[in-house]
Amino acid sequence: MGFGMVWIPLLMCLEANDRALKSQEIPDSLSVRVLLTGFMATGLSWHSITFIDALWGALAAFLATLPVLWLNEMKNGEAKFLAALAAWIGVQGIGMMLGGILAAGILSRCFHFVRNQSRPAYAPAITVGFAVATLFPD
Repeated sequence: MGFGMVWIPLLMCLEANDRALKSQEIPDSLSVRVLLTGFMATGLSWHSITFIDALWGALAAFLATLPVLWLNEMKNGEAKFLAALAAWIGVQGIGMMLGGILAAGILSRCFHFVRNQSRPAYAPAITVGFAVATLFPD
């Protein structure tokens, strides 16, 4: 994805971070906006990802979050938001995105454990993972 279009999902990541840090929830409407703008960017050829690649990316990211959802470590809104962001990077960027999320999520979880706080919001980790995937593509 060209750096010119990265600002659209990153602005939505900032909104998700704001909402998640205030209420521990990412609304479905935000995930739908991210998904639709990702598909629109693909349809308008704003980046080199095909529609099928964007669709597979969203599906693969959601399937990758299922074990974490079953362990009640991540909420449904966070998983949907992650899948919607994956539509922007396609299936080839999923590994890098999940690696960034894993690293940032572990750091966040450790920080909250040391401070004896409850479960952290994972929207900041998702934002870090998306930034890593867009800054360091394959």
